[in-house]
Amino acid sequence: MRVDAKNYYALTERITTLDLTEYQEITNDLYIYPVEVGQTFRLNTVFFEFAKTDLSPESFIELDNVVGFMVANPTVEIQIVGHTDNVGNDLDNIALSESRAKEVMKYITSHGIASSRISSRGYGKARPESTNETESGRQLNRRVEFTVVKE
Repeated sequence: MRVDAKNYYALTERITTLDLTEYQEITNDLYIYPVEVGQTFRLNTVFFEFAKTDLSPESFIELDNVVGFMVANPTVEIQIVGHTDNVGNDLDNIALSESRAKEVMKYITSHGIASSRISSRGYGKARPESTNETESGRQLNRRVEFTVVKE
């Protein structure tokens, strides 16, 4: 699912119906935010293999959206940020989140965006978005985002 509006970053979210065995209506509120310095956008459909930095092919649509955004906004600079859950060693999680952010940055620059417009950083488990006590909470904490650092 994708939501687009002028001067806003297009939001993409994956909804799966594979587990449904009968008709069911699904309601999902999506919020979009304006492009401005300091605004952070979660890349909802960027995925990696467990404990690895290899991008899953299903991530390419979302990353192509970031490339398109950067092309359409040639003065914008961003920072790619990686996060993990709390499973595993703290130092390993920081390294993993940094490597994943760099992998996203590498994808974007390989599609023609100048590396001078992108930086990357990994926080490991330091900035959870949800609880790490449940699998669904840990899944929310494993994420990649970008923040607009210059318009």
